[in-house]
Amino acid sequence: MESLFLELKNALEKQMQTMKQLLYTAREHNRALRQLDINLLNSTLKKEEELAATLSRQDQARKNTTSGLAEKLGLPDDVSLSQFTDTAPSGIIGELNAIRESMKSMALELDEINALNESLTKQAMRVNEMILRIFTQTGKAYSPAGKKVEEPLKLSLLDKKV
Repeated sequence: MESLFLELKNALEKQMQTMKQLLYTAREHNRALRQLDINLLNSTLKKEEELAATLSRQDQARKNTTSGLAEKLGLPDDVSLSQFTDTAPSGIIGELNAIRESMKSMALELDEINALNESLTKQAMRVNEMILRIFTQTGKAYSPAGKKVEEPLKLSLLDKKV
């Protein structure tokens, strides 16, 4: 059974390393949004997708390990990591708790950065829409009732005739 706990610890350490890389990449994504660096933004998005896929595979491996461990201990399959630490060998308990706390804090920071990145992305989209409206003549060729309008609405803020 100790070998299963070591396997769990190794699986969690791999996930923790991937989360560290994901956190670094999310920070780079944030920097790209703030600096309007499209090349960095594209590379960070690609890297985030790769890391998320890796983390998903690692999580499945961890679930397989915890499932086997839960079966040996007579615990339900959906048991949390903190419940495993109660039955872990004394030499591993501290390490499992440290990994769990580290992963928890990284997950919280990732949530914060992702929320900020989402907000920055939406703000950039609003600015882009406004710029497009300024430089293009846009309008609907149909009225809200669905009838065709003879002359489209002019929403452009820039008078191109001057």
